[in-house]
Amino acid sequence: MTLPRQVLPNSTVLVTRRALRRHQLFAPDKVLCKYYLYTLGLCARHHGILIHAVVLMSTHEHLVLTDTRGALPDFMRDFHRLVALGTKILRKWEGAVWDHERPSVVRLLTAEAIIEKIAYCIVIPIAAGLVRHAKQWPGVTTDVGALAGRTVRIKRPAVYYASSNPDWPEEIELSLTLPPALLCGRTRDEVRLIIGQEQARQEKIARRDAPHSKANA
Repeated sequence: MTLPRQVLPNSTVLVTRRALRRHQLFAPDKVLCKYYLYTLGLCARHHGILIHAVVLMSTHEHLVLTDTRGALPDFMRDFHRLVALGTKILRKWEGAVWDHERPSVVRLLTAEAIIEKIAYCIVIPIAAGLVRHAKQWPGVTTDVGALAGRTVRIKRPAVYYASSNPDWPEEIELSLTLPPALLCGRTRDEVRLIIGQEQARQEKIARRDAPHSKANA
């Protein structure tokens, strides 16, 4: 029997979920990336979720977020359902999109853990041996320079979302925010600098250890 997860308002967590049998259903292209980001913005707004870092690899996703309302299970249910529905259309895929295992949710209890996982999300494409620099990943990714400083406006995709549904606005705003826990006694610039330093440290290790094979992207 699987034990229930503890869901607490204002918890910052790392969410990881994989595609079924690691099929490359999320291989990056502009249409899929737009659909994913619109869906993320839509569900984050609806459930009071703050997004701090996100990376969508070909076979899995990582998100660092803060659940302001204790609504994380509802967010993940809606978000993963909508991502699956759009992916099935885009990839002409029948059957399940996500792995049958529950998403991994790791609570980040310290500032150090939050910083490490945000940097981890940024560096993942390098660690997988796919790019030399994080910004080169063509899929959904996070730029530390955009944290708490950039709002992306995503037009409603033509895929799945009907313009006649008032719950699906023509445009969604998605902002990457800094975790509240990191702003205690620090300025935004200081937090970005600390995350950037951790990113640089992880990039050095990732380039050293990156596999020659790209099979695990």
